[in-house]
Amino acid sequence: MAVELREFSWQSMIEAVQAVRDRALRATAALEKAGIPYAMAGGNAVAA
Repeated sequence: MAVELREFSWQSMIEAVQAVRDRALRATAALEKAGIPYAMAGGNAVAA
């Protein structure tokens, strides 16, 4: 079975990584504002 590769875009990759970073920053800001302890693990906020 052959694998068909799509055209690769560095711009799409950069935008996707930035979107994840922005989401993590919003999540940590909300947790800090609510006074909820947290830790970042693997790019995800988890309750401490």
